Amino acid sequence: MTTLFKTVLRGMGLGAVLSASALTAMAQNATISPDATIYGWNGYSSTSYENTETGWYRFGTNGEEQQIWADKFIMTFGTYFNVGYIRDGKICGYYSNSTGGNYIEYDLNSTDGRPVNMVEIDVEGENAHRNLWSGAYNKADDCVYGFGTNVDMSKIYLVKASAADPTNINIVREIPEDFTIMVSCCFNPRDNKMYGVDLLGDMVRCDVFGNFELLALGKDLDYGGTPTMAQWESGMTYSPKDNAFIWNRQFVDYTSDLVKIDADTYKWSKIAGIQQYHQYTFLDTLDHDGSDNGPAQGKCVSIDFADASTSGSVTYTMPVKLSDGNDAPASMTWTATCGEVSKTGTAAPGETVKVEYEGLQQGDGIFNFRADAGECRGATLVNTRWIGNDAPARVENVMMTEIENGRCKLTWTAPDHGAHNGYLDSSKLLYAVFLGDTQLNTPSPECEFEVQLPADLDTRGYNCLVVAVANGMQSEPARSNTIYVGHGYNLPYFIDPNDTDASRMTTINVDGDTSGWRYMREIGQGMCFFSSRDWTNPGDDYLITPPLYFDDPSMVYQINFEVRCHNPQKTGEYFDIWLGSSATVEGIRQQQVAGKTAVSNQKYTRMSFDFEPAAAGRYYLGLHYIGDADQAGIYVRDIRILKTDRPGGLASVNQDDDVKVWTGNGEISVKAAESATVNVFAPDGRAVACATVEGDTRISVAPGIYIVCAGGKTFKVNVR
Repeated sequence: MTTLFKTVLRGMGLGAVLSASALTAMAQNATISPDATIYGWNGYSSTSYENTETGWYRFGTNGEEQQIWADKFIMTFGTYFNVGYIRDGKICGYYSNSTGGNYIEYDLNSTDGRPVNMVEIDVEGENAHRNLWSGAYNKADDCVYGFGTNVDMSKIYLVKASAADPTNINIVREIPEDFTIMVSCCFNPRDNKMYGVDLLGDMVRCDVFGNFELLALGKDLDYGGTPTMAQWESGMTYSPKDNAFIWNRQFVDYTSDLVKIDADTYKWSKIAGIQQYHQYTFLDTLDHDGSDNGPAQGKCVSIDFADASTSGSVTYTMPVKLSDGNDAPASMTWTATCGEVSKTGTAAPGETVKVEYEGLQQGDGIFNFRADAGECRGATLVNTRWIGNDAPARVENVMMTEIENGRCKLTWTAPDHGAHNGYLDSSKLLYAVFLGDTQLNTPSPECEFEVQLPADLDTRGYNCLVVAVANGMQSEPARSNTIYVGHGYNLPYFIDPNDTDASRMTTINVDGDTSGWRYMREIGQGMCFFSSRDWTNPGDDYLITPPLYFDDPSMVYQINFEVRCHNPQKTGEYFDIWLGSSATVEGIRQQQVAGKTAVSNQKYTRMSFDFEPAAAGRYYLGLHYIGDADQAGIYVRDIRILKTDRPGGLASVNQDDDVKVWTGNGEISVKAAESATVNVFAPDGRAVACATVEGDTRISVAPGIYIVCAGGKTFKVNVR
């Protein structure tokens, strides 16, 4: 999870009370076109609750705020729209509060500010991605696109919902690791792509398939250094009358202004300061690029290009109305373009028009269609379709597994579609593997590759990148998990945790349910690791350290940490601890350090556990959350792994005259005066050997700690 997302979005922060003095409009460097109509939902004001004028507004040419009606509903929940838009004469959108996620509608022509429809959305567990942080409506496909996360916020997704079925929110793809959430965004109807400002203040865009592009760095946009741009939701819309994005920029000191960003150059200019530090959580417009009395948009019936062909057709239906609602004339001129190719003709209202194209340029085809009535320009309809061969989508499930001594097997899943949902010839797929900037192979069709990591003495983590290639185009790189080489970090080793500590830990959600470990900030407490809950499944989740070096098996080692439960009313919070040779489920479960241990304290309490490695070398420690189903989770912080000054198990034992036990090189020796049953157990209780002895007997075992039960006596031995 990128550290950027750890910044707390204001979300539920409407209760903050600031000075009630108005912010006077600043000097104006830009204006909104007098032909433009820009609306906004004001979700926050610096005034008190009683006087807060949240609700529906319109902006004047110089950024003047004109209230249309006050909200009578959302504000009562202390929240606001996270995503909002105008559709079919309604103000629609999503908001969150303590009860979960909600979809809501208002009548655009309302005078009382009361909703006409509201639906709750399940945002628990596997549906966590439905809780939208921000997003925008795309008129071209009548769909809402937004940003959600998984339940532990370790992954950020681009999600999509049909506006006709707004509660059915599905994941489009995980956001590439080099990008993050757009906190302000809107669609540009010229190319049907979403544009916005992200958590870093950079201008970015993405298509409806989740392909992201960096357009301009925040420093190049000249946002100014004081005060700093805030990282919470604020409205943005594209104004066709201005060919610009109108944006309500927010600052960390709760000041606010209205900004105009050129849609071609991305240069910005300030329109005005905002009264009462208002936060407009979304902006929108009903404007289009045609004349007010010109023909309305036509409709796209189909876009037909077979496989990788760059020749095909687009079929449209002519508009039957003008934008002002009057009937269209009996004959109109239509114009269709794609790139440099332009076609024209005449047709009647409602008539079908088929436009043929030949030899278009391969790539993201933008198809424009417009009907004109004499001198009255119609509204442009824009549709997009990838033409020709598409680049492969990113490979999935990239996993690197260590075989031995830095030799690793890398595997992944092949993409089954193009990056832009265009044609992908799967038979042409090849894969290139990179370690850092070094390509390790000649691209091959195999979905696996053996990697030899550098034999570094110093402990270092490595991961690989896999790039899919087809027809001269490549996918975004997909990164594997991290494998550590070197002898391991020396003790004592401390995990606060901080960002570096968290990046070195391995988390494993064994059953793939909605629970799992995550790195997070506790309000008022600092950073910690938290095991989130699952409603129906018991916990089975590992939090594993980086490799650690234990230099002396004759000494006792200790792991101690602070731990607490989230809810002491939940009585089924447990963990155990394991020591092993790798950060995998199989590799970590080699020696049990602590058995099933309950956590019932709500305040942090330090717990300590002693253990003795079987031999010197590199090991991992795994904290295994095994709470019952429907628990609230536990918090862990300040993890310490130490070598004590206490000696470990004895190399030889002679504690009874009747039975004697001692160890040698790779064996346990038992001497009994009379017939005796001998059982040998590993520290985790696993039976290793069972024999009946009389006299001297030798039992071969691997190096390690063992419990020997013989002649009614119990012995602890250390085999080297």
